[in-house]
Amino acid sequence: MKDQLTRLVEANAGKAIVQNEAIPNQFNQAAIEEVANGIINTMKGQVNNGNSARVVEIFQRSGSNPSNENAVINEMISSVTNAFSVKFGVSANAATNAVSGLIPTVMRQLIQKTNDPADHSFEMNDVLASLAGDPIQQSFAGDPIQQSLAGDPIQQSFAGDPIQQRAAGDPIQQRKAGDPIQQKRGGDPIQQS
Repeated sequence: MKDQLTRLVEANAGKAIVQNEAIPNQFNQAAIEEVANGIINTMKGQVNNGNSARVVEIFQRSGSNPSNENAVINEMISSVTNAFSVKFGVSANAATNAVSGLIPTVMRQLIQKTNDPADHSFEMNDVLASLAGDPIQQSFAGDPIQQSLAGDPIQQSFAGDPIQQRAAGDPIQQRKAGDPIQQKRGGDPIQQS
């Protein structure tokens, strides 16, 4: 997802980064990558802190324009603004001006792409899996086959299977433990002599 998002930022970064005199040209590509990282890391942080509903809510508003009024968008802007100041020596004011329009634009396009069934450049499942961690593990966690096994009546019948229960409480097994023949051998006069 990071490479795709970086390309999306790059496609929109002309005025905000590339043509922005406040950002030195040698930092253009790094600034573009920083915007993509800021977007991803902010969403990952929300998911890791149990606020995945906030992230999902952004993606459910396919027709709307994500604005600076959204707490997650504000966090992205703040994070990237700080990174621009620290890493590229851009003033806080210039950094805010650069990213406050760019991030909502990129997020609007990302939302449109994830919600467009004809556009496969960003798939919602892939986006969410990359935010939550390992995409392979995530695909199993949400895999309908795995979920059906968890609620599979055949699997459940083994848990309550009378044959399985009988084996656990098998009188033959219990007799061996308290078997008078086995006990007799311990005190068996033939064994003792």
